Amino acid sequence: MRSRVEWLARTVGVGALLLALISAVTTAWRVGSPLPRRVAPVLRITAADRDADSAVAGAVRDAIVQSVVRGASAGPQQSALSATPTVQLHVSSIPSASVRAVLGAAARAGVPVSWQNASGVRALAVSVSRVPTPATASLLSFAATTEGPGPAMSVVVRDAGGILDSIAEVQATSTRSMRLRVARLQAPLRATMMRDDDVLAEAEAGGPDSLMMRRVRMYAAPGWEGKFVVAALEESGWNVDAAYQIAPTATVRVGIPSTLDTSRYAAAIVMDSGLVSPRGLRAFLAQGGGAIIAGDALRDPALLALTDARIEDDRAVIAGALLSDQPRRGIPAVHLVVSPRAIVLEREGQDVVVAVTRRETGRVLVSGFRESWRWRMEGNDEAATAHRDWWNTLVAAVAFAPPVPRATDAAAGGTIDRAVFWPGDDAPLADLVARIGVAESLPFSQTTPQSVASWSFPLWLLFLLAAVALLSEWALRRLRGAS
Repeated sequence: MRSRVEWLARTVGVGALLLALISAVTTAWRVGSPLPRRVAPVLRITAADRDADSAVAGAVRDAIVQSVVRGASAGPQQSALSATPTVQLHVSSIPSASVRAVLGAAARAGVPVSWQNASGVRALAVSVSRVPTPATASLLSFAATTEGPGPAMSVVVRDAGGILDSIAEVQATSTRSMRLRVARLQAPLRATMMRDDDVLAEAEAGGPDSLMMRRVRMYAAPGWEGKFVVAALEESGWNVDAAYQIAPTATVRVGIPSTLDTSRYAAAIVMDSGLVSPRGLRAFLAQGGGAIIAGDALRDPALLALTDARIEDDRAVIAGALLSDQPRRGIPAVHLVVSPRAIVLEREGQDVVVAVTRRETGRVLVSGFRESWRWRMEGNDEAATAHRDWWNTLVAAVAFAPPVPRATDAAAGGTIDRAVFWPGDDAPLADLVARIGVAESLPFSQTTPQSVASWSFPLWLLFLLAAVALLSEWALRRLRGAS
């Protein structure tokens, strides 16, 4: 019996020594061999709400620090085995600007970033533009696309002064858009998409650029139409230049008429074909200027050719319409046939009366209405205001009004990162895609990749086991008197 115990202790001790030797050799080969690659650990981030700025920033920071520390502590043979941690982001709401900036910086620093979009928002954008009129009106545009199952969303559009408009329900897998014209915007403009009380995405746009407003040039024969159109535009804030030849030696001037050029004029209104050459008007349009062809100028084929339109027929005047809710039906007009690329601004049934089209880099509008002064003079109490607003809208549709140049962010001591490269808060989802790439379509793995498997035991434990076993065998042999 004692000999069997001695044999067992000797076997355990020798086996432990052999295992320690094999483990040491295997570890040395694994460190020196370039073949096995260490799989990068996966860092998971869940943006459950829009207040995760510090958590996301801290997680990305830790990932970068871990990568640097591991690379510095690894020996020359192990440096190739070190890998940068991968940041995986599960998005249930579109991250805020600061989170997107951190993720973009991590991606540019070489940290692999992947993400999944579980918010249900597939597109979101908002824009603000200044309406080219002397008044400080702004045009607001919003568009959003949703996708996937789930309860309906709601959209609220507001500025600093309060809510401007809202959409109660945006069903899943749909696209909704909104366009508003406000007299005065209190920037910033925000469009918020929500499901119940959870904010899924928020787009924000600053105030519109200031525009360089130029004058309007009027070409019209002396008469009521030219007189009251000029009056309507001046009441709206436009500066108008015109010259009316009322006799062979007598000319009445409004403003200081000069050569038609975009350095002075935003738009030209042509109501008399004999006062402007089609060639000069075409050159003005090529510079980006706008033109309105109306009244007797429609009878000039050369001017009408600039609009890609033709007269179809004369429209009969409806008696008493000037006092109705459709006062322009009481104004003499013609119906037009326009090109497919023209944008129709006003119809009467299926007949086109006002349309605008692109010519060179400018825009030209054709209006079939004549004698619009009757609307102003013979309509109801609001006729003068309506006539003024209508003409103001026509001029704004074609006016050349470039934005006022602003100092660059770099000149102001800031960064040009936002202004040059990224969509920014105007389109937060597009901004995130531009910074870190498109979203992953497959779910992330539920398990974290591990390093290459190893069956080796700690060497100290093996040596301890071997020492105890061999000492036990030696003690037993001494007890029974064996050498």
